[in-house]
Amino acid sequence: MKLFLTIILLISTLTFVSCSKTQEVTMKTDREFIEVKFELLKNFESCYWITGNAEKNKNSATEDIWIQGYIVLSQEQLSYFSNKYTWSAAPNNIISYGLSDDTDTPIEPMVTGFANESFKWMENTNFKTGIMPKEFSGSIYFDTNNGVVAFGIRSYKNNRTDLNTLEYRTDIAPLFSSLKILEDIKSAYWKTDLITDPRIPGPNSSFYKGFILLEEDKFEKIKTEFNFEEIDLFFESGLNTSVTGFSEFNWGVNSEFTNQVLGNRLNGKIYFDTINGIVFFDVEDA
Repeated sequence: MKLFLTIILLISTLTFVSCSKTQEVTMKTDREFIEVKFELLKNFESCYWITGNAEKNKNSATEDIWIQGYIVLSQEQLSYFSNKYTWSAAPNNIISYGLSDDTDTPIEPMVTGFANESFKWMENTNFKTGIMPKEFSGSIYFDTNNGVVAFGIRSYKNNRTDLNTLEYRTDIAPLFSSLKILEDIKSAYWKTDLITDPRIPGPNSSFYKGFILLEEDKFEKIKTEFNFEEIDLFFESGLNTSVTGFSEFNWGVNSEFTNQVLGNRLNGKIYFDTINGIVFFDVEDA
């Protein structure tokens, strides 16, 4: 068994060459980068991952990156996440998330030291939303037998602007047309800027981040209609909940509510504060 694991690890440390981009990627096991990206999983046991530059979007002035790999959680984390969420069976090939444009050789889950037949891959939208790194999208699955998180994710560049340099907007009209079903807005504090470079020909996209305070009737209707799963929420520099006038919050997430709010023209994340009726949105043009 030890010899088998040694062979697997030796194979995995070889350099992976992408046929489409001829970039070289080597499996990494250092924690710091993963701890920063997956801040809610900081106490994990080990990690195995590869990364590289994704194909540059013609409208973007900077390159995105992709990351693929596995995080082995502690037994305490395994128990916590297994019981916290209701899980559904994941697709048969959990590492098939669209990395083929970037690398033809994703690393296999056996690098974690567990036998292939022992994995029980499951998925849950709220788990995925909760641990997804900021400014990334993609696939995240959870092995409920061994406590392994599998991820294939790619960054998207809405971090062009330092939010500390932007003033809060308080106008409501633009939000009515963008964020569906939130028509009863009492006040709002939000920031926006271009994602893509206006100097580059082609359509430009924008990001929108901020807080919406709902009227009491709308607040109660949403709280009754949707079952929100509690989540620990961290805000990037330049976004401060104190602007809402409240100091205590209970943030939750619900995939159906998120989809209804985003509609067809936005991508991103939507969270709901079940104490004060506040919506936090972190979205961009689709």
